[in-house]
Amino acid sequence: MNKHLSVTLQRMGAFASLMLMTACAQPGVLPGGVSMSGVAPGAASRMIPEAKATDLLYVSDQVTNDVYVYSWPGAKLEGTLSGFNAPANLCTDANGNVYVTNYLSHDILEYAHGGRSPVKTLKARGEDPYGCSVDPTSGDLAVTNISSAKGGSLGGDVLIYKDAGGTPKALEDSRFATYVSCGYDDRGNLFIDGYNASDYFTFAELPKGHDALTNITINHVIVGAGGLLWNGKYMTVGDSETGTIFDIQISGSKGIVKGSTKLHGSANVYQYWIGGGRVVATSITSFEKPHGFVGFWKYPAGGKLTDMIPGFKKPNGVTVSLAK
Repeated sequence: MNKHLSVTLQRMGAFASLMLMTACAQPGVLPGGVSMSGVAPGAASRMIPEAKATDLLYVSDQVTNDVYVYSWPGAKLEGTLSGFNAPANLCTDANGNVYVTNYLSHDILEYAHGGRSPVKTLKARGEDPYGCSVDPTSGDLAVTNISSAKGGSLGGDVLIYKDAGGTPKALEDSRFATYVSCGYDDRGNLFIDGYNASDYFTFAELPKGHDALTNITINHVIVGAGGLLWNGKYMTVGDSETGTIFDIQISGSKGIVKGSTKLHGSANVYQYWIGGGRVVATSITSFEKPHGFVGFWKYPAGGKLTDMIPGFKKPNGVTVSLAK
């Protein structure tokens, strides 16, 4: 393993020992749900029939290889989607469909709202998919491949699946050594974060209708690449290492911080979701002995935890799917 890859994986935490731990992990147990890792996606999944009628919170765990489904905002366990291979970030579309980046299986699985079996599988060209987002203006699906599984080198890229299907268009930028997360705004502009060759945070925009990324410099130091999410006014950027969500106003190649939300009590936040005056985020408190929780905070105030779901190993992705 080259030096840059080792440093990058150490910084991201969830990937430092991911390959070994996922291969060796025994099924874990969460309140009300039993993990069934090692089976085909959907084969051992469970979901109560009533789940389809309510808003749902989805949480992925990279050690148990499951995605846990809760009522939203009640946080009552409704089901467990099983059979993944290190599920990473999650995203939803306007119809409530949920996309799971299946990191070590090099594909992306689509689930209908409240469904227990995948309705579509998209291949990531033999690469390692991590982040995802759906364009609200077109239905296109963007996926960040954090690295390439083909030659053991980084070599990631951004894939755009038109109408969330078919053969994707691949985009690369020399300023990125590692692509981590992505997020669309309300106009169909795509934002990507990751790290450059010196292992520093890197942020860019793919304007709608363009084929090249525009590098964006933010007037604040962000240490760890985390989630990206449109909050209705600004593109928010999560600093995974400090547990802070920044509101960024984009003007050409410049990003101006207009506000921030500190998630006190969190550690290693890799994805979050905002809605109803709340933010829900994954938090991994230990990598040596995997341990984590899903936390709830007021938004945009942040501050102390208002509630939590304990018992996770390595919770990574989180999203909310709204019932139609």
